Amino acid sequence: MRLLFIGKFPLPLLFAFMLLSGMAKGQSEIMGRVVEQGSGQPLEFSNISLMTPADSSMVNGTVSGMEGRFELQAEPGRYLLRVGFIGFEELWQEVSLERGTKNLGDIELFSLAAQLGEVTVEAAASLFRSEFDRRIFNLENTILAEGGTALQMLETLPSIQVDEEGNLTMRGSGSVEIYINGRPTNLSSDDTV
Repeated sequence: MRLLFIGKFPLPLLFAFMLLSGMAKGQSEIMGRVVEQGSGQPLEFSNISLMTPADSSMVNGTVSGMEGRFELQAEPGRYLLRVGFIGFEELWQEVSLERGTKNLGDIELFSLAAQLGEVTVEAAASLFRSEFDRRIFNLENTILAEGGTALQMLETLPSIQVDEEGNLTMRGSGSVEIYINGRPTNLSSDDTV
């Protein structure tokens, strides 16, 4: 077998180099920098995805590095670019890539924290608390407090059983003292009917 040489290189090896360089030139590169809108602060570790417009399948993806910079490669064509960072509104943008490098410059993401208004946190008292010699139930915020009877409220409490005749027992003990608003009542378990 005879090999043709051009200079010091055999002809088949030269064709292989030309083919590989042609493939590399067929790729497009897209680059940019992800920053916070307004402040211009770089957003490192932002997620960048390049997707097909037809079905949003991912073609390539990366994470922004130092100073929020990123680079992606893909075949020339039309794509969707998605840029996201936790706590910021996602950006979706159509991009058209041709051979060579396309620089998108600064891509600004809008902080979601700026959209928050005033937040008021209200806490309700817990349903019950235990003390050394008693268990206190707070029924103020229950549905039955609006129009239920005392017996209906007692039926909802854990560890309290009410039989068909309205007799109260607490974990099997028939001696139950009933206090309303911290004051003892004359009601016994037989009087709750």
